[in-house]
Order: sequence, then structure tokens, then C-alpha cells
Amino acid sequence: MAAFQGAIRKCDFIEMDVWLTKDKIPVVLHDETLERTSDVKAFKEFEDRAPWRVEDFTLKELKRLDVGSWFYEKDPFGLIRKGRVILPPKHERIQKIPTLEEVLLFSKKHSLFFNIEIKDMHHYISDENALEEIFYIIKKTQTASNLLLSSFHRDYLPICKRLDPHIPTALLQRYRIHNLTQLLKRIKADGWHPSKNILDSNAVRTLKREGFFINVFVVNDPKEKNKFFEWGVNGIFTDLL
Repeated sequence: MAAFQGAIRKCDFIEMDVWLTKDKIPVVLHDETLERTSDVKAFKEFEDRAPWRVEDFTLKELKRLDVGSWFYEKDPFGLIRKGRVILPPKHERIQKIPTLEEVLLFSKKHSLFFNIEIKDMHHYISDENALEEIFYIIKKTQTASNLLLSSFHRDYLPICKRLDPHIPTALLQRYRIHNLTQLLKRIKADGWHPSKNILDSNAVRTLKREGFFINVFVVNDPKEKNKFFEWGVNGIFTDLL
């Protein structure tokens, strides 16, 4: 939540990733497992849960973890060293995994737009059931107008459209595929979120002509940012620009 607070008035959209817990509560966390960004290994009672997948923990258990301190200790983008992130007091570095509901209520309070990346959970819960849990929270918080939904798991997108046809959707992709335009139409996507490594100006022109929006990830170089906007993309995902 500290990251979301710090992003207010510094971007047009905030991207977040959503998983379901063991008790089917949508929570916001990037990784499928907990080791990299939490202190889960410090808990003896969780030793037998390695590799510590989100799906193996209840919300109550996840709320015991600290997912903030690692960032200040590792300074992954050198932002603390450069003075762009101020090192807070030690007790303020501790952050808890937020639920989707907590984040959406925060978005409503501050009039923020969020891109929810729905992580691929089809190996432990059906597509329908996963999306029903997420859409329940969206409806409960009345935040549909603040959202864009995206996923690498293409089968989620037409279900999203059925559950709420007014929320825009986008397909995330790391690898090139043939017949992209036809695929996007078939899965009822409104946009395409490609890795910068597979994007070219021809694809931008073709998809924009067909009415799709394009947001590219992850762009941390100002020169690359300028190039992609010159090509006509709608937006970029960035860690620090």
C-alpha cells in the first residue's frame, strides 16, 4: 500500500497483480511464491510449505508476513541510493499483503485507475470460479469504472467480458504469435499489452487501425519511452520513469 500511496498523481494507471488465497480471497502480490518479497522463511511453522505458493496460504496467514522491508534492504532500482525514495523509519518499512478489496477501496477514495493483472490460476481453480471471486469484489466496491483487466491466460478475457462487458480487457504477451488481430477479436480483448521485446511499429499501426489500444512493458529507459510513443502506443508500463 505504501507503493500505491507513493504513486498518487505520478501516473495515469497503477498496475497490480491478483492471486487467490487458499480460502479464495483475492490478494495483491506480484510473485506466485512468497520467498523473494516476504519474510516467510522466518516462520518455522511455514517451513513445510516451500516453495511457499500464495495458493497454499490463508489470508490470515499471509497477513502475518512483511512484504515491505525487502525493498528498502535491497534497493532493487537504486532509488534510495539516488535519493528518489526516502528511507522511512524502520517500523514504517513493514508492509502487509493487501486484499483486492482494500486496494479497490483505496482507488475509490483517491480516484485512481488500476490495471488488474489476473494471474494464471487455472492449475488450482477453474477460470469461472477465479473470476467470480474477483468480480464479486469489483461489484462490492463499485469500482468497475476505475479498472482495466489484463492477463497472460487468454481464456480469462472472454469470461471477463461476460461478467462485465464495460470493463476494458487486454491480452498480455511475451512471445510473438501469428494472427494476433484475429486472436484479440476472438477473445473479445480491447487491447494488447506486449513485452517491448516483441513490439514493432508495424504491429502498432495494424492494431491501432483495427481499434485496439496498446500498452507496452517494461520500459525504464527514456529513449525507449519516446520511441514507443512515436510509434503510437497508448501507454507504457514502467518501474521508475
